[in-house]
Amino acid sequence: MFQNKGFTMIEMLFVLSIIISMTLLTIPYYFTHKNKSNFENVQEQVGMIIDQAKQESLITHQRIDLCFSQKEVYYLKDQQKVGFQLPDTFYFDKIKEVYFNKNGNINQANHIVLANNQKKVKIVFHLGSGEYEFQS
Repeated sequence: MFQNKGFTMIEMLFVLSIIISMTLLTIPYYFTHKNKSNFENVQEQVGMIIDQAKQESLITHQRIDLCFSQKEVYYLKDQQKVGFQLPDTFYFDKIKEVYFNKNGNINQANHIVLANNQKKVKIVFHLGSGEYEFQS
């Protein structure tokens, strides 16, 4: 009498194909995030805070002040700070007042510099549109 004490070749190939498929799907994600520089990560975080402030102004139909200090960007939501603290080597320069009006538009055209000891990028705010961009 034959007793089945292991896996068949088909079962092993099926499990192996699932493992290979999962690996192939995660490799591109790993390399795109690994190759991102620290500066790009900080730039992305600052952009997220700016976007959140704009969304808050559109949702509440109120003016939202976007506050920049040398080491932080934030806005107030229900009397609480929502923001991002810059890492040690980063700082903001040429700080000016920025706010989103109740329609999500920016009050004035200006720029603020995000910098560290190796690189500087301007955050350019476009008047009346609520849009901004990072320029090298």
